[in-house]
Amino acid sequence: MIATSHFSATGLKSADLAKIFAVERPTWDDGTPIRIILRPRSDTDTALLGELFAGMTEAIESARRRAEVPTAATDQDNVALADRTSGSLVGTTMTQIKTEHRNLHVVPLDGVEPKLANFESGAYRFVKKLYIIVPRNGAPEAQRFVDFLRSPQGVKALRETETLPDAE
Repeated sequence: MIATSHFSATGLKSADLAKIFAVERPTWDDGTPIRIILRPRSDTDTALLGELFAGMTEAIESARRRAEVPTAATDQDNVALADRTSGSLVGTTMTQIKTEHRNLHVVPLDGVEPKLANFESGAYRFVKKLYIIVPRNGAPEAQRFVDFLRSPQGVKALRETETLPDAE
């Protein structure tokens, strides 16, 4: 999902995201500067943005050439910087925003909020898959954690953070 610290952000069109990243001084509808925060080239979220939104790979590279556009090394650095940057714009997950109790606002795309119900109905089409990989002969604690996630209590906990459990 896309998030911001800007309280007045009402949403964006997914087709406009690449243009926002590519232009030198993007602004929100009210004229407030949009302050993009990037992730490293090697980060999977960078590649995912390029896959989800047409023209984003090139737009991100354009943004990297601007000295004022920071790069956050980790997911936590990303949302922490977004929290304290006026007008920020970041790619993140609803799961992270909810579990870390971040003061960021969801940016609806094409008029649709990134809520689990909207994803399940097909209304919200932008998704990031999260995988938990445990070796066959791994620590028993790791297997107990996976078993918990598959339990009714674990499924409930995942859904409360806008995460759709999958038995993959």
